[in-house]
Amino acid sequence: MKSTKIKICDTIIHPGEVANLALPLPEQYSCSPLYMPIKVINGHADGPCLVIFSVLKGKELNGLEIANRISNQLSPELVSGSVITVPVVNVYGLTHYPTTLPIGNNLANCFPGNENGTFGERIAHLF
Repeated sequence: MKSTKIKICDTIIHPGEVANLALPLPEQYSCSPLYMPIKVINGHADGPCLVIFSVLKGKELNGLEIANRISNQLSPELVSGSVITVPVVNVYGLTHYPTTLPIGNNLANCFPGNENGTFGERIAHLF
């Protein structure tokens, strides 16, 4: 059975394709852009969708490497369904010290998110 196409970040990934995407995140207070990296492997055959994500608090570097290794070793021929990896959800926490968001908490406490909320709530809403 054929897999179906996936739409993420206004990009359509057809069966048998791999896509590296960048989800635009809310602008920082310095007006610098931030992007969440996403890799999609859409298999040839139908099946479930597995999402692997890491670096929610900003310090989980082992998970980042594991997510990257998994996504780099997979190809559409090996996948039934799709695999979506997000090696860094909290890009701000990874690139700043301390890893807390500007309002003083970490991204893990901002879910389920709010489109018009704080910086962290807007990131959680997008994810």
